[in-house]
Amino acid sequence: MIRLKLAICYYEVLERDKADSELKQALSDIQKPIASSSETRDIGNQAVEIADIFVKHTRLSRALLIYKSAASVFCQSKDSNVSSHGVGKCIRRLQEHFCEVGMAKHSVEVMQFLLAKLNQLGAVSCEVMTRGYHDAGYFYDGVSEYTMAVECYEKAIGVMETTHGEQAQYQNIYAQCFHNMGVTYKNMNKLKHALDCFTRSLALYKSALDWGDEERRRKTIDKNIRSVENLRMRLLVD
Repeated sequence: MIRLKLAICYYEVLERDKADSELKQALSDIQKPIASSSETRDIGNQAVEIADIFVKHTRLSRALLIYKSAASVFCQSKDSNVSSHGVGKCIRRLQEHFCEVGMAKHSVEVMQFLLAKLNQLGAVSCEVMTRGYHDAGYFYDGVSEYTMAVECYEKAIGVMETTHGEQAQYQNIYAQCFHNMGVTYKNMNKLKHALDCFTRSLALYKSALDWGDEERRRKTIDKNIRSVENLRMRLLVD
């Protein structure tokens, strides 16, 4: 971790060659075998935090490398919860920071790597898998990889339905998957598909029991109602 911090310092004083050298060595160091799951978790989390700093300094390509390395560190753990939550965290970071077409090529490659890691973990919690696929779908939509976005949302929905059956309708994330898949279909100009998704998500948002915030629930449902009405109007006009 010290080398990663040194790399940040060198970038700040515009010593790019030294910074790149420290970064290269640091990424090599953190790939070495780690003894315990707790140490794996700690090193992985520290790497993610440092990658976040690189993002703040707009060193985005370097941040991607560190998120990728962090995921590999998490996957060294013998504890599947540590591995899956760690990889899920890296996926979430890409969704938060790299939903821009300008970084599409490199960030898509890293997202594919992260999803492969998540898939390799096998029987991890439904919540982690669902959130991971959902966040990946949101990311792919942001970089205009719409087909891949739909595939991820469908996988998230499939995980929910396989695990929870009819009980899936009471969870907010299930509704979110349909809503955001509707956004993607709208971006693809597949308006009938989008309307189907928005209509389904509206019903699911109303049935979800895990909001925890009535104001947020009301605003989300109102927004979804407007989405349905606007799409119906567009389809009538077209």
